[in-house]
Amino acid sequence: MFLTKLAEKSGLWDLVAPKQPKKSNEDCNHVDKKNRISKEKEKIDKDALKRAEYAKCLAERIMRLQTQLELENVAEKNGVFAKKQRVKYHHKSTDTHYRAIVVGVHFDDGPDRPYYTIKYDKPETHTDSDGTVNTTYHLVEKQTDANRLMKVPWDEDKTWDIIK
Repeated sequence: MFLTKLAEKSGLWDLVAPKQPKKSNEDCNHVDKKNRISKEKEKIDKDALKRAEYAKCLAERIMRLQTQLELENVAEKNGVFAKKQRVKYHHKSTDTHYRAIVVGVHFDDGPDRPYYTIKYDKPETHTDSDGTVNTTYHLVEKQTDANRLMKVPWDEDKTWDIIK
């Protein structure tokens, strides 16, 4: 502190750490305005980029959904189900219907006798010792033929959940 006061009195302090002239309010306002404009442009650019990315994703979704619908329509004309098609599976021994997804189409037995690999969630209920009933779901993958499968109505959102 003593040395600082000595440096100030002798003028040495101005050489070591010269005082900066204060900017006028006009200069500050100009810089602030430039910064504000720059930030607004960045925000507009980011918003435009987000909109472009969203449009690209939406276009891809529409294209993939149209392709899946076309595959399902062609398969139906040929009397088969398409891969990734939503179906209803009939489990004959329990006479229960499950929502399933076709994960594979096989023509090993000939083109007129396809069979399918499907996946579905099978619920199992358990009763605890205190009487609480809990339901758990197990993913089942199995092979079946066309007479146990039924077409379900087209649903864009459910189909997208499968093909995305």
